[in-house]
Amino acid sequence: MDRLRAMKTFVRVVKAGSFRNAAAELGASRAAVTKHIQDLEQSLGAELLRRTTRRLALTEVGESYFNLCTRLIADLDEAEASIRESQTDPMGHLRLLVPRAFGAGSFALFLAEFIRSQPGLEVTMLLSDSASHSFGGTDGDVDIAIRLWDIPAESAVVARRVGRMRWATCAAPAYIKEAGRPQSIEDLSAHNCLLHPRLAPDRIWRFANGESVKVSGRFSAASVQAVRQAAIAGVGIAQLPLYYVKADLEVGALEPLLAAYDIRPRPVYAVIPNARFAPRRVRTFLQVFSRWCDHHL
Repeated sequence: MDRLRAMKTFVRVVKAGSFRNAAAELGASRAAVTKHIQDLEQSLGAELLRRTTRRLALTEVGESYFNLCTRLIADLDEAEASIRESQTDPMGHLRLLVPRAFGAGSFALFLAEFIRSQPGLEVTMLLSDSASHSFGGTDGDVDIAIRLWDIPAESAVVARRVGRMRWATCAAPAYIKEAGRPQSIEDLSAHNCLLHPRLAPDRIWRFANGESVKVSGRFSAASVQAVRQAAIAGVGIAQLPLYYVKADLEVGALEPLLAAYDIRPRPVYAVIPNARFAPRRVRTFLQVFSRWCDHHL
């Protein structure tokens, strides 16, 4: 008995609802389909289907076996597709979901270089700060979601850590001139700090040495861009991704503060569907993106 063929026939019979329909879909005779099921039941020593003149019904054992066969066949199909794909250059349509500020910054330059290096790929980048999106590769779905926070706790997806992001405590020269330069972490509690409710919902700023401080301020925005603009305008002190304010620090629009106190780096995640075998286009992107994160974040 060809066990794999018999398992596939069994799954097709269950999904088709009858031996006749399954035979038509498989391009086989009804007798051949029946023989596959009989051989399978005999080898297992258990009845999988109850046959009546009106319909087929799974037995309790049959239902468990059907679920097992479905998973095994799907895994086998994925493995074969992955092996075939590994013999060729990445091809197809890669859909990315990226936070707005991140995607509009240096990541866009990285993506341009990635596209040039992968002529077989078409890439779509969606910019959104939403914590959720659909996966799967159909229209409207994405293959990879870059997450800087809000990692989804869903069994259908897996979050892979691909890098870590360094941060900077900074303020505009005008603010420092007016309010003074903080000399310690504790000094921050007396300053007007610019708040991001998703990055520090408890309004506590944490540092790499384990110290933390409760901060307050008169401006809060769920937007890294808005916090940066407020900092440049001299409204207060901000904690922002280093990659995002690097140019501002270089030209003097912002000045670094508390250089002796590093901020604990935040992980960068790539969220993908929870499949055993990711498409080659996804694996290739994750490898290249991880190397870029190591050097630029």
